[in-house]
Amino acid sequence: MSSRFVWNRLAQPQFGLGHRISEAIADHERSGSGVLSDVREGPEVLVACDIGGDHREAEYRAFGYLVAEIGSSEGWMEQRLALRHAKLPDGRRMSYKSLRDGMRKGALPWFLQAASALQGNLVIFLVSRDIPTLFSDPGDMKLLPELVVAERGWNQSAFARLLTVGTFGALLVAGLVDKGQDILWLTDQDEIAPNPLKHNHAGHVICHCIERYGPDHRGQLTFISTEGAFDHCFREDLTAIPDLAAGAFVEAFSVPKRREVPIRARAADRSLSEKARVVLRWLSSTGPTLRSIVAVLRPNGSLVDVSILTP
Repeated sequence: MSSRFVWNRLAQPQFGLGHRISEAIADHERSGSGVLSDVREGPEVLVACDIGGDHREAEYRAFGYLVAEIGSSEGWMEQRLALRHAKLPDGRRMSYKSLRDGMRKGALPWFLQAASALQGNLVIFLVSRDIPTLFSDPGDMKLLPELVVAERGWNQSAFARLLTVGTFGALLVAGLVDKGQDILWLTDQDEIAPNPLKHNHAGHVICHCIERYGPDHRGQLTFISTEGAFDHCFREDLTAIPDLAAGAFVEAFSVPKRREVPIRARAADRSLSEKARVVLRWLSSTGPTLRSIVAVLRPNGSLVDVSILTP
């Protein structure tokens, strides 16, 4: 890999859609400088993920990931704690759907400004709800036979969501993370980790996905959720960053006339909610250390089209 580029191509055509997404990100990075932020310097990387677009009106489901270097997060930590002391003293949680609340709404610009201090990448996968399934494993015994065991006790839609979360995240690990770095994988406590048993299953599924997409990775994987009220909302604030981005993009892409409009123009669209415009404006100017890209997946007959956007 050239030192000029951050993304490491998967170069595994047998992975189908995952391979094509990797190629699309690589090609997009090579079309312009500074698209991605390098997170390979420190010993440990954070992968925080959340999902948006479950409401009936949404035309897309969004899988949001923050891939950040933990060792360089001091600036974010200081700003985050100051923000919580001044704007959110009661410990209430930030999320896109809760921004009707006046205190959270007032804190949003400051929360986003603090997030800009992170060294990392905010990656949103926007998946059209017209696509019936993306990754049909564990039906594909050739690639992920171990997942058949983990599937027991799950309903089909919840396990498909878990597998999609794990596959997208593993693709990002393969593309952005050094093979020797440890990974702290953080997820919201939702249907992929709602109880200790399924939390254990989810950790194994994510581990298997990383082993398949990044077989050379030797670092340790630690999988945790936002369950529990401690650490001054540290974990909740990390997952809120991809949650806010995912929610804004779902809203922006759920009206046909907006689909091909540049993201900066969407940020000024008065038909969008104020919270969506605030988040999109922030994504259009996140700064030198936190970068963001969007992978839009749409159906095209029996195939899936992949397009990559940079706010």
